[in-house]
Amino acid sequence: MIVELLKRNVSCYLNCLDPEYGLTVIIVDQFPRGFPKLAYLQSSNGSFSVLRKFQYLSTRILLQKEVEINELEKLLMEQDIADEKSDLEERQSRLRTAKYFKKTPTKDPGGVDNMTQPELTQVICENLKEYSEYPAL
Repeated sequence: MIVELLKRNVSCYLNCLDPEYGLTVIIVDQFPRGFPKLAYLQSSNGSFSVLRKFQYLSTRILLQKEVEINELEKLLMEQDIADEKSDLEERQSRLRTAKYFKKTPTKDPGGVDNMTQPELTQVICENLKEYSEYPAL
């Protein structure tokens, strides 16, 4: 079968030796023209695939994520310092145990500035996870 294909000069990429042995022959011409065919050809061999890394954009996104995480870290630190300086034992206890995590409005009535410490910690955790899962440059 392979010899017949080659004799007919059919443009194809052969993944195998022969279908008789349980291996498949994939004919490139079976893919529609455009992205489907290009994607198949580029993925058929590691040396055929040349893709952009978008390093500039990736770096911009990572830097922005670092700024966001840094701001969240500052907010958590501000809450910790406010709790430490508080005259209320309950607020001071939040620094030593998760049992006393309660809502403590700090700046505005909504948004990140008004989150409880567990809520803020959860947002930080989600941001750190997103940051760490971002592809390395």
